[in-house]
Amino acid sequence: LVQAVERATRAGIIVVVAAGNVGADKDGDAGYAGITSPGNAPSALTVGAVDTAGTVDHLDDRIAWFSSRGPSWYDGYAKPDVVAPGAGLVSNAARFAKLYQSYPELIKKGDTKFAILSGTSMAAAVTTGVVSVVLEASRSANPNRPALTVNAVKAILQYTALPLVDDRGEPYDALTQGTGEVNAIGAAQLASVIDPSMPAGTPWASHLVNPVTTLGGATYAWSQSIVWGGRLIAGSNIVWSNSALFASNIVWGTALADADNIVWGTAAVFDNIVWGTNIVWASNIVWGGRLLGLQLDADNIVWGTMRGDGDNIVWGTLNGDNIVWGTLSEGDNIVWGTNIVWGTLQDAGDLLSGRSDGDNVVWGTLKGGF
Repeated sequence: LVQAVERATRAGIIVVVAAGNVGADKDGDAGYAGITSPGNAPSALTVGAVDTAGTVDHLDDRIAWFSSRGPSWYDGYAKPDVVAPGAGLVSNAARFAKLYQSYPELIKKGDTKFAILSGTSMAAAVTTGVVSVVLEASRSANPNRPALTVNAVKAILQYTALPLVDDRGEPYDALTQGTGEVNAIGAAQLASVIDPSMPAGTPWASHLVNPVTTLGGATYAWSQSIVWGGRLIAGSNIVWSNSALFASNIVWGTALADADNIVWGTAAVFDNIVWGTNIVWASNIVWGGRLLGLQLDADNIVWGTMRGDGDNIVWGTLNGDNIVWGTLSEGDNIVWGTNIVWGTLQDAGDLLSGRSDGDNVVWGTLKGGF
């Protein structure tokens, strides 16, 4: 599926994918690393879900409890790219479908032609509509000129997205909301001033647009950033000039090794999302079998403090074993705590020499006091 998404993207097709609905366990505790195939395709426009509380007001919008969070499992890409309304959406009902007949509670009261559903699939459908509006705005403003590339459309949606905050007023991290909630008005406005025929490295906007959108009488600032691979890139020149990274032959999130040859503008700021010195979602993250820069034989190693009570939550599988919270029948820690779960490094000397005897370390205290 991921390969199909990438092939479609190279052919100029914008592929919108639901992030998935495993953002929390049965008790409502949030979990990370729950985005799998095909949402882990680098070039896919991966969409999480928002609960709008049924209001026009943007301030009460919250990430839906079920919306899967990044990073993408195994790949470690920062996902989702954006979020969109996906809770309690009303749409045409397929009245002869099994879903409609098996779950009468989904039928809209007073009008059996409609049903009410929630999920990131609904959010993906909303985003697909927004993408269509963006393409139409670009074509109307630029007749007989090349269409916006897939990467350019994705950048436009991320740049104009409206960041969300939780119940405490704290911004959601980038692995929960991407750059924010899709903003159809702002995205169409930005697309309409961009001339896709301009060569890479040159300004392509006919004029600058005030990066704010008014909804319900209130004005909200755009994110003015994009997520590229595992990095949050912010700056005034990200989308106002064409970039080589928006080309059709570029896989989203790659090519940073050639950053010296890519024109982002002097105002661009790069922050690491998934790993590096600036980590959004945990105090310590090691992914892809690397610990402190030393290659281990483990397939995936992740640890850190996810929540205020010290619990660590990671969705997915590791060597076929499910990483979910709970305890072994003997009462030992199976996923988090101060004890090592999947095995131990023999001593600090083995760690420093890069040897691990093939044991997997999830999180906790290493032997030898290191």
